[in-house]
Amino acid sequence: MFLHLPAFGQKKEDTRPVLDHLAEKGFTAIGMDAWQQGERGRESRDQLTTRVFGNFRRNMWPILGQTTLDVSRVIDWGLAEFNLTAPVFVSGLSLGGDIAVAAAGLDSRISFVVAVGSTPDWKRPGMHDVVDAAKLLASGEADLYAQFFYDQLNPLTHLHRYARGHG
Repeated sequence: MFLHLPAFGQKKEDTRPVLDHLAEKGFTAIGMDAWQQGERGRESRDQLTTRVFGNFRRNMWPILGQTTLDVSRVIDWGLAEFNLTAPVFVSGLSLGGDIAVAAAGLDSRISFVVAVGSTPDWKRPGMHDVVDAAKLLASGEADLYAQFFYDQLNPLTHLHRYARGHG
């Protein structure tokens, strides 16, 4: 099974070309919306972008964290629905790649990750504004809720989760 995660502001339907390509290569390809996006969202893309990038840590870390936890539920569903077994491949672009990396640290069924334009560091130091690329983005402050997700799931601070008997 191959789970592909969309970039920030995308819907699972936007990843259809990737899913179709994976299916053509013989994979059972599944997409899902990130938390607060696509069918799981209640804001326009512009509203979501303004809110999240207005205080990145407070608003992005819960999206990263909740979606990371949800990946395992989608894997459970996909394996059962299509009568499959592990290994599971997970890929994603930007936000989706960040989530794919974090999910691999939690779910041992994920054996392969393809993360493009992503980072294992949820603090994203040196990130530039999405509108004005010359401007560094202020990262804001996390509240208790957002900090919980960072403390529990940020890949860079939980490297031990990725040591699965290799090397």
